[in-house]
Amino acid sequence: MTSSPSSQENVVILHVTEDPDDVARSAQAGAALREWDQSLEVKIVVHGAALTAVVDSDNPIELAEGVAVQACEIGLQRRGLADKERLPGVESIESAVITIVEAQRRGASYIRL
Repeated sequence: MTSSPSSQENVVILHVTEDPDDVARSAQAGAALREWDQSLEVKIVVHGAALTAVVDSDNPIELAEGVAVQACEIGLQRRGLADKERLPGVESIESAVITIVEAQRRGASYIRL
């Protein structure tokens, strides 16, 4: 699960773990960051209890260009959500923790919400 060593200095990780409503709030924060600096790439990394937001079709997540939601597969499996359909635009990642550490090692900014 290694990735290329390319720089991620223009990447901002918004880490959401607890409140499912924080996923939508992070999407709004990501849109504001992109409006402020369009060279930024915003990744909303979701695991923990917040994962229910990525399978909740009653509350779609509106994503601005350059903003992505990434759901931890390990967490989805642990919560019995792995077989549920993800909302449009939600990407799967194997491990939130490893994804965050890899990005930070390459220079990404990190904000926990």
